[in-house]
Amino acid sequence: MVLFSESPRFYVFRGLWDEAVSAFSFRLRQELGNLLLCVVASPREDAQVKGANVLVVLAEDRFELRARVLEVARSVGREVKSITITPFITTAEDEYVIRVFQESWKRGTDA
Repeated sequence: MVLFSESPRFYVFRGLWDEAVSAFSFRLRQELGNLLLCVVASPREDAQVKGANVLVVLAEDRFELRARVLEVARSVGREVKSITITPFITTAEDEYVIRVFQESWKRGTDA
């Protein structure tokens, strides 16, 4: 995936949001393996793009993969009760949406 091939990796842990996103990403990788290409999280739970605070990029667009992503989000939400992860699920081919997410959060604005 060209959009993320040279991207720096940031792991920031300032609170429950960061911990929830970390747990979400880790569990998705365990569940989906190489079918999970990337997780891009907003800087804050309330910062949203297209109604989502997390972008999940999958290798394939299949109903059962989307369902698993949503189940992991619900599971993490049950464990971290004050956090709601709302994923937008796409594939690497949707470069426009990926750029919209990246640019919106770089600017610190919601879209």
